[in-house]
Amino acid sequence: MKRDFQYKICARAILFLLVLLVVGCTTYKSQLRDAKEYEDAHMYSKALSLYSELLVRKETKEALIGKKRVVEAMIRENYDVPIRMLCMQDKLCEAEQLYSELSTFVEKNKSLDVKEPFGLKDVIVQSKRNYCESLYKQAESDVLAFKYDEARVKLSVIRSFFRDFPNLDYLESLCELYPNYYLAAKSIEEGRLRDAYKALKKIESIDPSFKDSRQMLDSCLKVGRITVAYVSIDRSSVNDDVEKEMGAQVVQSLLENKDPFLVLLDRDYTSKLLEEQKLGMSGLYDEKTLIQAGKLIGAKYILLGEIIEYSADQKLNDYGLKKGFLGKTINDSKVKYRQWNKKFSIQMKYRISMVDSETGETLFNSIYPLNKINEIDWAEFNGDYKMVYPGNWNWELIKTGEDHVDISKYNELQKLFSQKPMGNELNQMRTSFLIELAGLVKRGVETKIIEVTP
Repeated sequence: MKRDFQYKICARAILFLLVLLVVGCTTYKSQLRDAKEYEDAHMYSKALSLYSELLVRKETKEALIGKKRVVEAMIRENYDVPIRMLCMQDKLCEAEQLYSELSTFVEKNKSLDVKEPFGLKDVIVQSKRNYCESLYKQAESDVLAFKYDEARVKLSVIRSFFRDFPNLDYLESLCELYPNYYLAAKSIEEGRLRDAYKALKKIESIDPSFKDSRQMLDSCLKVGRITVAYVSIDRSSVNDDVEKEMGAQVVQSLLENKDPFLVLLDRDYTSKLLEEQKLGMSGLYDEKTLIQAGKLIGAKYILLGEIIEYSADQKLNDYGLKKGFLGKTINDSKVKYRQWNKKFSIQMKYRISMVDSETGETLFNSIYPLNKINEIDWAEFNGDYKMVYPGNWNWELIKTGEDHVDISKYNELQKLFSQKPMGNELNQMRTSFLIELAGLVKRGVETKIIEVTP
């Protein structure tokens, strides 16, 4: 009885499995037919989706071949034909974008052994080349018609497709050379020499042998250059060394000028010739003398530099003996060291004038006041100062509860020991001071030179 029941159960299970198998086969074949119908109706996306689903469930020859057919049809209708049409319409960027999508699609389905349409890449390349050749001819016509901006736009398109397109560099350079050449010629005609110089330097950076640009540049500089002579006005109240150093710093700062229209005459030669024109022992030049001296040395303008006031001082302060220990503990030897302070100060007023040697007119007259204060602290110890720690004590030979070592200030004290003045700090400060002042003078002179240069 029990065995009969088991047989019935097994029979029912086998029957159920057979039913599932039959239904599964029927469903698979039904979906396969649906996929083929979608394919025949050119509904490729749905067909591809169904074929892919069927292959996941069960890889059959029919589903595999069907999927490959659909993929090839999609390549043909979605990519091959549209790309060729875009190439014919010169919509090359769109064609390249679609080709990129095609490559991705083919890679995604590489298991089906599908390939890009034969010769499609060559079609795109040749279409781009034909298009660029046409654009190049149009750009040439634009250049001949002085339409340089329009030519540049076309050339930039060609450059985006072919970096090494024949003669592209040449035509691009012409689009820069000709506009700058005409701008330079017009600027020279109108007396705007700085504008002409900029345009001609641009030409020089591209093609130094272009037309007569080199001769135009030389002529522009020859006409526009301004010769300047620096003259130091002596004052009996100011040390000669200070005056000479100040003059040297001003001249040096002006020599560093990058203005092509400014020419600074040799200072020694200038001073020698102007010295011969000096009136008596006053150390000053009047208008007539300046005009005469300027013409003599070939200077358009004369810079008169004069130190009106100058004072330099240093003061030494003794902060007295300080207490410490030759070690980190109060058990170490007690010592004393001396602490000092020195203050440095410089005050100066410097006047610079720019005079037109032809007319005697003063173009500008500026006074630069400058004050500087500096100080230095240091300590001295007769022995190995690296052993000294700051601290305090009341009795040198007796220990008390008030004795202590300040270890936290050791580095600070060591710094004081190591920065003892060398003796030339005031001179170094003066040099730094004069360099800063010369820089201010340079900027003032440069501004005025730009103003007077057309």
